[in-house]
Amino acid sequence: MGDFYFSTLIQIFKDRKFPNTLFRFTAKTASGNQFEGARYTDSPGYFFDFSFSKDFGNKESGIFRPFGLVGFYSWQTNDELNLQNDALMYAVGADFEKNNWLFSTSLSGYSGYKKQRDKPMQQNFELRKDFNKRAIRFQYLHGVRDREYKTIKFSFIWKLNALL
Repeated sequence: MGDFYFSTLIQIFKDRKFPNTLFRFTAKTASGNQFEGARYTDSPGYFFDFSFSKDFGNKESGIFRPFGLVGFYSWQTNDELNLQNDALMYAVGADFEKNNWLFSTSLSGYSGYKKQRDKPMQQNFELRKDFNKRAIRFQYLHGVRDREYKTIKFSFIWKLNALL
């Protein structure tokens, strides 16, 4: 049994002069087992954020899409003096799409106040090639602060909505 997340997404603006804006609220239950290891936390939490994006260009010349996110993240800790940690969530990045290719890069993270490995930051790079009903994707994830790691992912994607 693991932690259970539930979420709602509300599109506030789309295809207007103001950037596309999405509001998200997510809560996490304490249904995990603390003895199962790091995968489950057995502590409740929640976050909400606003994300923004705007498309520039067209399909022939390529679409450039800068995006950003700002939000709030709160979770329970096992510190008896401070049972909760709160953090500012953030992200900034850009996509470029042309001829069924996508290149995306972003920097994201959150910044808590306890200063105990609660300020992780991650750099992301993605290159994807779309075909009719499939795609291939290469990703590189780099932990910059608090959780330093380097991960390479290669994915083969079947697009189910394209099959219908």
